[in-house]
Amino acid sequence: MSYQIALDPALGVSAADFVAAWNDLSECRAAAEARVAEPTRGEFGLGLPPEAIQLIASAATSLLASVLWDCVKLALEKRGVKETPEKVEIYLPDGTPVYVVKKRKG
Repeated sequence: MSYQIALDPALGVSAADFVAAWNDLSECRAAAEARVAEPTRGEFGLGLPPEAIQLIASAATSLLASVLWDCVKLALEKRGVKETPEKVEIYLPDGTPVYVVKKRKG
């Protein structure tokens, strides 16, 4: 199963740095392999760059989404992001879901 993630530039973490942090964390690497995805067609919207992260999970389970979100937070924390981010789900024109990880306002 494959998931796409886009990071809000306001988080201050590049896709490459996020992928390195994810793959360095054994619990995250066990849940899914992270890699920088191929550039997409333009912006995702919400002012986000076309750079994305692809997570490749070896198995789909009912708890996978929760585990992946926990790992997103761990990888960001490893890169110095202390505040809990916000998760927004958007869909590309072809119906592909993208999980946008944004800096929480306020």
